[in-house]
Amino acid sequence: MTAGTTTYRPSASKPGTDEVVDALQRAGFVTEAPTVSTIAVLDTFDGRIAEAGLRLELVDGRQLTLGGKDSVPAGITVSGQPRVADDLPPGPLRRRLTRLLDVRALLRLVEITSQRTSGTKRNADGKVTAAVTVHDVPTVDGVVLDRVVVEAIELTGYAKSAGELRDLLDGLGLRAVDGDLAELAAASAGVPLDGYGVSIGIPLTYDDPAIDGYRAVLANLRDALLANWDGTVDDVDPEFLHDLRVAVRRTRVVLANAAKVLPDDVRQRARDDFAWLGEISGAARDLDVYQIEWPDYTATLDAEATKALVPLREHLAVQRAAARAELSAQLSSGRASAAVEAWNGWLDTPVDAETLGKRSLDRLDQTVARRIRRAHRVMIERGRTITPATPAETVHDLRKDAKKLRYLVECFGGLYDKPVRTAFVGRLKALQDTLGEHQDAEVHAHALRTIADDRQRHWDAETFLAIGQLIERLEQRRVATRDELAERFGEFDTKKTVKTLEDLLASAKARS
Repeated sequence: MTAGTTTYRPSASKPGTDEVVDALQRAGFVTEAPTVSTIAVLDTFDGRIAEAGLRLELVDGRQLTLGGKDSVPAGITVSGQPRVADDLPPGPLRRRLTRLLDVRALLRLVEITSQRTSGTKRNADGKVTAAVTVHDVPTVDGVVLDRVVVEAIELTGYAKSAGELRDLLDGLGLRAVDGDLAELAAASAGVPLDGYGVSIGIPLTYDDPAIDGYRAVLANLRDALLANWDGTVDDVDPEFLHDLRVAVRRTRVVLANAAKVLPDDVRQRARDDFAWLGEISGAARDLDVYQIEWPDYTATLDAEATKALVPLREHLAVQRAAARAELSAQLSSGRASAAVEAWNGWLDTPVDAETLGKRSLDRLDQTVARRIRRAHRVMIERGRTITPATPAETVHDLRKDAKKLRYLVECFGGLYDKPVRTAFVGRLKALQDTLGEHQDAEVHAHALRTIADDRQRHWDAETFLAIGQLIERLEQRRVATRDELAERFGEFDTKKTVKTLEDLLASAKARS
């Protein structure tokens, strides 16, 4: 059983691969013939496999292995790099990756090519007591990492052999380093193995000028937007578009609440540009949701009805492809480039004092508190008007109010103590979940009716009957969430929520 692996690199002048292999052989290691091998580390953009304490490696494009420090490696033979979990043959590894990846695609984070020489040492009973792998001139995406890298593998129960191996390598002028070969390669290539991510609540200081805090928050959201831009254009997986749209919506909320803080001309242009980005990305995201939610939508239908819906699903896939192509074209357009360039230009350039708004130099915590309280008040006032007869559009407006309040709290969350912020957002999220389910059911049922009307002459009766069943289930979900809405809003519209909000806003001073 493996107890651990230590990675060694040469000092400034020595040694080389031949010297290391010769020394190992003289010390009783039996080495195999060297082989050229390529190891690729795979993970999602946001590092979901690494977050689970695991690593997924593809060796020579054929052997896929999932393992970690506290787990037994599992491997299968594949015909090439899988893109999603469903590309793998049925079995335990596919099921595990399905849970980890959800809808995210696997990306090749870093690739290491080397000539590898493996060696083992056995005792008199023939049991392996130590193992080693020598990598000759490992290259990372075509760039040489070092002239030699050695991985010394300590086996449980054979500490003496491990110590002798360490002494041998030390004597050769090799030095132990932190991390394994993949981590060294990733550091050399500037690739984070734990994924890319932009934190929402960046650190803020309560008594900073409002303009500084707003610019810091907007710059952070810009980073989130750009981090997901290329993945959206290339349609790598649905989460890139989802995260891009979240960054757009958050930016729009901050801009809407930046009156008299940001210069009027800058704020207005940014609001126009981000409204456009929200508009052009909506259709593609709606069609993504159909694909993601399809198994849930059809879970209660019988096999014949599900089969009859194949033309509908294929039609939705065609629509999605067209919407995605249009979105990619728009994001690659001159208008998009100009919008990003203008926004970057303002965020990355010192503020012109003559353009400051009337509230630009107000204390940040006081400015944000006023606008959070106002967002809360608007939401509560609208929510109290909703009855079972209220139009769906008004319910949707309440959902938007809830998002605005949450985004303000989260985007400026660096001002506040985390426990009280989490408590307030948790109370709000329960209401948001109900509002979101209601909206999705409303929108998707309406869209299905429109598609059915449009395809009257193209599909058979069985398909339209199955669509009717699907619409009925969506309507049942809509009615159920509408009935639940009053209860959820009542749970939020309480003195306890108001106190939690005031505790949240007061925590900005406590952090000083």
